[in-house]
Amino acid sequence: MQSIFLANDHSLQIQKNGIDTLNGVCINGNMPAKILLSGQGWEKEVLSYWSLNPSLTFAQLSTMNEIIKAIKYGSGVTLTSVVAKLSTVAGTAFISNPTFTYTGLPSNDLSWLDGSGWKVNFNDGSKNAYLYAKAKGTGETYNYTITGDTNNGNMETGDPPTGWMDTGGSSTASSVADERTGGTGSKSINIARGTTSSCRFRASGASAGQLLVFGGWIKNIDATNAFISLSNAAFIRSATSWENGESKYTATAAHFLALNITGAPGQQVRFDDVYAGQQLTPSASGLTGTSTALGATYNWASIEAGFNPNAASFSVTITRA
Repeated sequence: MQSIFLANDHSLQIQKNGIDTLNGVCINGNMPAKILLSGQGWEKEVLSYWSLNPSLTFAQLSTMNEIIKAIKYGSGVTLTSVVAKLSTVAGTAFISNPTFTYTGLPSNDLSWLDGSGWKVNFNDGSKNAYLYAKAKGTGETYNYTITGDTNNGNMETGDPPTGWMDTGGSSTASSVADERTGGTGSKSINIARGTTSSCRFRASGASAGQLLVFGGWIKNIDATNAFISLSNAAFIRSATSWENGESKYTATAAHFLALNITGAPGQQVRFDDVYAGQQLTPSASGLTGTSTALGATYNWASIEAGFNPNAASFSVTITRA
């Protein structure tokens, strides 16, 4: 039997068969009082999430409660068209920046799986990978391998800027006194396109499985457009004034960071404050994962050969381990 009551300290106490299942959820004016009177069997995961998100309505909580029951006592639930960034490298297994809509669940948020140990399976359309939910994300942190003075991401050293190698297409590079908007230096790299769109590159320091972040500033002088790329991921800019951008990509090898120009040979683009690095922790809406239920090893339990961690979207099935 489950009972809900107010303790002497005015906190909400939940007991099932005389054993505490949730303690200390404070009552305030934003929390629906109907939850105390409904007689419904509330799952502790719902009440824990409610305590951190008190604006949720009784109807929302009720629907979420039924979904949690389906996971814990039924066949689970499947979220479709989920967009997410995945870190699959051993030691930093996590899901970041999820985007999805599922009636009854918080949109774009997997933090309610915190501490559950439930199985979270990603399907890219044909292949699967899964881990077990460990802890909700605490916010994104990074380890940059190219930025500012590190590997001359700010283009301040040398003429042409050192470390940015020609890809074999005979591009021409030079240092110019044209700092990007809001920058703290005084220079950028000017590239005249050669015979290929990939003009200048340098090693990113990436290894397979790492979730990478990369970006920078672009000023298109007279080319069709320009882009910064890391393997198959890129962002494109065509404006003749300084513009910045950023993208993320799960590494499948030791990728190079490339500065690219689309157009005719001799057309020019400038780049500045280019950066790349590894994302170490998931977004607050994300989730860390382990290779076993309620385990301590931050790895994926299984990654099927051919699974694409950079798929445009996934189907995600959540079941009790």
